[in-house]
Amino acid sequence: HNWSYIIDKKPLWQTASFSVKSGDKLAIIGPNGCGKTTLLKQFLKAHNKHLPNVQIAGGAKIGYFSQDIDILDPDKNLLRNLQSTSSQSEALLRTVLIRLRFKREDFFKPIQLLSGGEKVKAALAKILVSDCNVLMLDEPTNHLDLDAVTALEELLCNYPGTLIFTTRDCRLLKTIAKNLLVFEGTKLNFFPGPYDDYSNKQIYTEYTEATADILLIENKLAEIISHLSLNPTEKLEAEFQSLLAKKRLLLSKQSS
Repeated sequence: HNWSYIIDKKPLWQTASFSVKSGDKLAIIGPNGCGKTTLLKQFLKAHNKHLPNVQIAGGAKIGYFSQDIDILDPDKNLLRNLQSTSSQSEALLRTVLIRLRFKREDFFKPIQLLSGGEKVKAALAKILVSDCNVLMLDEPTNHLDLDAVTALEELLCNYPGTLIFTTRDCRLLKTIAKNLLVFEGTKLNFFPGPYDDYSNKQIYTEYTEATADILLIENKLAEIISHLSLNPTEKLEAEFQSLLAKKRLLLSKQSS
């Protein structure tokens, strides 16, 4: 509630107020460098110690995935890594690994022998089957091939806990997110609905704004035409041509 974050005297977000309910699947979106990863890390910080204006439910157990993949134990093989933080049966762990396109012979491989993409999948699998009930995933589909992304989408769709994630993958946004947290400048706005609704709302807003601008330009053009018929000048003609060009541009945006 009324939460702000300032770094090097630069506000990343100001007086944001929102809540994330149990079982929600929330996507954080915005341009590169706006503060999405910082926001996730602040949630994690609030979980580990008190932060003013940020409340984390007492029963929340947060699992955090980031690109540095620091949750894998290099001294354990793939299956043992999953077992170390999960109370689920070995059969279920093996099923999740298979769904993420691991082969049975991979289960006992030391982590060091996995490729970069396999390590990402292993870290995601470890979090998915862990005893955490809130997952925070920072760009989870980076370094994954299309087959692995599809498999991850299926697992996340069926995940029963709370999911908070950042991504630039439109497909993941459309498939998984139920609600959005949107960086717009230094504003952090909660949007109660899926990505398609947000996207359509943006298009509608841009369309109606363009329509209002076109009406304004048409009024000005009518005024200039009346002046041109009485007292034509180069300045009026230049303004007339400039307004015509702006109108053409707005019309082309509406039709695209």
